[in-house]
Amino acid sequence: MNPTYELQDAVGQASSDVDANLDIPLDADLVVFDGLRNVNGYWRDTYLVDRQRLLLLDAQELILFDVAQSYYAVLRAEAQVKVLEGSVQVQEARLRDAQGRADAGVARPLDVAQTQAQVAATRVQLIDAKRVVENSRSLLQLLANAPVKAFKLTDGYDEPEFASNAESLLEIASNHRSELLASARGINAARRDVRFALGAYYPSVSIRLSAFLYRETAPDDRAW
Repeated sequence: MNPTYELQDAVGQASSDVDANLDIPLDADLVVFDGLRNVNGYWRDTYLVDRQRLLLLDAQELILFDVAQSYYAVLRAEAQVKVLEGSVQVQEARLRDAQGRADAGVARPLDVAQTQAQVAATRVQLIDAKRVVENSRSLLQLLANAPVKAFKLTDGYDEPEFASNAESLLEIASNHRSELLASARGINAARRDVRFALGAYYPSVSIRLSAFLYRETAPDDRAW
């Protein structure tokens, strides 16, 4: 509906001869058939929106998987640190024993040197393990967005029971994995997009209605 207002003033006429006209038209378009383009376009967009939602869920699942990996990387590295700390203590005791026996003349200097080398190698492994713990905790804090660098981590996860049948596992994956569902939605959207393009080759039928709610221009409601 686009109302129009016209103001006309003939040249040389008095100001009282000014004629003002107001038209208020009413137009309506109704698509009866367009090759099902509207239907296919609706379902295409619906599938695309659902696909994006599933991709976001897949990204969320990947972040959770990275958090779990980082969590257990910290536990593994901390356990390795404990083992290496105990090994360093044992090897240092062996070094002191070898040094005492060498001072007493019952051991060769080569035995002392070999023990010192073992102690040094174990200390290097301990330093590397502590560095892995620090890096893993920093990554875990970044992924979890929580101050977990100073928290004590425990392994309280109980592994669920899964079906041993490979077909059952594949069925569960196809029904619940977000990236697979997103791929299926993308395929459906592509099919609807093809149908949408084919609809342009079909004839279209539409109805257009035009009327005036109010009209003053000729022919107007005052004369017709």
